[in-house]
Amino acid sequence: MIRIAVCDDEKEIRAYLTRQINDILAAEDIDGTVECFSDGLPLAEAYEARRADFDLILLDITMKNCDGLTAAKRIREFDRDVMIVFVTASAEYVFSGYEVRAFRYLLKPELVNGFAGVFRECLRELTKSNEVHYSFQTGNQTVSLPVKDILYFESDRRKITVRLAGGREYSFYEKLDTVEQALKKQDFVRCHQSFLINAKKIASLGAGAAELEGGETFVKTAVRLGATVGMAHSDATWDEARQAVEWGVTSFTHTFNAMKPVHHREPGNAIASLMTDEAYTELICDGEHVHPAMIALASRAKPKDKLVLITDSMEAAAMPDGEYGIAGLPVIVKNGRAVNSDGALAGSTLDLFKGLTNFMKFTGRTLEDALPCATSNPARMVGIDASCGSLAAGRRAPGHLPRDVRHARPELRALRLRLHRHLDAGKADGGVGH
Repeated sequence: MIRIAVCDDEKEIRAYLTRQINDILAAEDIDGTVECFSDGLPLAEAYEARRADFDLILLDITMKNCDGLTAAKRIREFDRDVMIVFVTASAEYVFSGYEVRAFRYLLKPELVNGFAGVFRECLRELTKSNEVHYSFQTGNQTVSLPVKDILYFESDRRKITVRLAGGREYSFYEKLDTVEQALKKQDFVRCHQSFLINAKKIASLGAGAAELEGGETFVKTAVRLGATVGMAHSDATWDEARQAVEWGVTSFTHTFNAMKPVHHREPGNAIASLMTDEAYTELICDGEHVHPAMIALASRAKPKDKLVLITDSMEAAAMPDGEYGIAGLPVIVKNGRAVNSDGALAGSTLDLFKGLTNFMKFTGRTLEDALPCATSNPARMVGIDASCGSLAAGRRAPGHLPRDVRHARPELRALRLRLHRHLDAGKADGGVGH
């Protein structure tokens, strides 16, 4: 598929070029699309907003609002590879576009006789089999993928997962440093020690996250297939977060962590999490990831049936201090706090019961109010509340509280007694409880 933009302030020229392009594409049996612009400004802004990704631009030089040369310079800041053909009424502008690496020039008086030849030359150049591929061994076969189709590589120890636009993925064993070295001449960004992302697929890059293109399509497709989607590690604005909920996002993963900082003029996705009653707000209540005052704020702002307690725990949970790992990266745990080599938090060592008691301590919530946040609310969030998340006839019982809790933590003994009283009291009405 060849994507073509025609940018000219003369309606007749746009119509003529569009007809010629479609006729030649049909004759050559080439799939292609044509999008027209009457001025250079909206075309340049489309690139700056990462909404445009053309293979060929036919660009008028002399336009009233934003001329073709200015537009081309702005486009080149975001796309070094798009082919630009200038269309101009005067030969005096022919030498003006060298700095933007124009492929060809067409004089408007010569369009009728000259366009077909120039356009076919562009097509030959665009359809050359010169795509850059990345190859790797998986199982007993060699896979070769066009680099332009790769979204990102993710490393988990030495296992690499490569995800493509469209959803396909492959796994193979290699160091991510080796992959990065092989692609050093391509536009890939190491935005995290475990991720190597195709820069041409990034819609925006913030301090906490790389935003990939195609979010709306992904969310709507996932929801249509029966999945639930949460927003995590995102630099989304308030408007973008609210838009994502309209697409089908139903939860905000570890709210406040790896999110845009709160600002009074741009509240960002963290405040969207608290203010969007139809979506769930997840919280890590270890006292490290989120300050207790922020936990209390979330508890006051959010409906209690939309709060979900999570741990973000890694392999050191319930283990002594020492050296561990997460996503193939070294982690040091000291005094129960897990950090990477840069001193940044790297998951937690929290267990859910401790998270529950912390939540009660931080917020003043009673057990009856707090317990659903760790049981029925998360089950409902992911759509499995019909089978688990509460103690009731017919529900799954993945765990139990033993009668002999002499050696359990004092708070666990107290909780066990309260739960058994609650269950005994509920037997008459079917035993429903959290």
